[in-house]
Amino acid sequence: MIEQPHEASNSILDFDFPNFPPAAVNVFPNLFSSVQCPDGSVAMMGGRIDSAWQWNIPIREGVVNVPIQQELEELQTILREVEPKADVNDMFVWSLNGCEGYEVKKYYLKLQELGDENSQILLEENRSAIQLIWNAWMPSKVKLFAWRMLKDRIPTRMQLLHRNIIEENEDCCCVLGCPVIEDVQHLFLDCGKMRTVWINIYQWLGIHVDFIVDCGNHLLKFVEKLKRFCPVKRAASLWAAVCWCAWKHRNAILFENAMDDLEDLVHKVKMYSWLWMAIGSRKRVICSFYDWYNYPLISMFV
Repeated sequence: MIEQPHEASNSILDFDFPNFPPAAVNVFPNLFSSVQCPDGSVAMMGGRIDSAWQWNIPIREGVVNVPIQQELEELQTILREVEPKADVNDMFVWSLNGCEGYEVKKYYLKLQELGDENSQILLEENRSAIQLIWNAWMPSKVKLFAWRMLKDRIPTRMQLLHRNIIEENEDCCCVLGCPVIEDVQHLFLDCGKMRTVWINIYQWLGIHVDFIVDCGNHLLKFVEKLKRFCPVKRAASLWAAVCWCAWKHRNAILFENAMDDLEDLVHKVKMYSWLWMAIGSRKRVICSFYDWYNYPLISMFV
């Protein structure tokens, strides 16, 4: 968001300038302490020369030094993009929308372009995987979990270590018993016990998906294998059910001292996936749980 100032004398050029975070008083501390009127009006900070606005920040005499001069030049560079208007009132302008005002859609699309918090653009495969998750038949909390998982934003032990929540000398290994640091890739795909779960699901469905991929690509390959049997929404919800149940299973072991029962985990995957598809189809049931448990591919056609 930027502020479009009016050049009238009542308009204030505050050094808490909204054109860039953090506040300018923190970005230009030397300059702030040297300006004649830090809270001066726009008219005091410049004027028009041959109809073109020129910024002229007044500095107190005898205090200019190299740091102040450098900060002044940097501020003037920023202010070149801001020209006060003589025929309009003060207003805030959203940079993505201009004078049309704030729109959630525009900023959602912008955030998608920016990708993760390091401003790295998401790979096209990961975008496609995330789109599948948002369109799948599953509860909102599971969609949010799967989205965070694909972006590596769930609190695995690796993430807790990066955030300095746990120390490096603490137990960072997989909760399921592997002597490997627990991250998203390991927990949901590379862990020996999770591979056993996936193999059980593959055998149940009569398919096979390679493990030598990341989570996003694994979802895409999983859906590709099943799309001739069912809508992609059902296939994606089944994949998410495996990950959701695995995460709940992991947390139960860690926080509740639960038994590491993989057979029960596979059973819960089948149960949750059936429930989610029944709800998503907007019918009371799409097939009996018995049929789903024993003949999943046939039931997916219902």
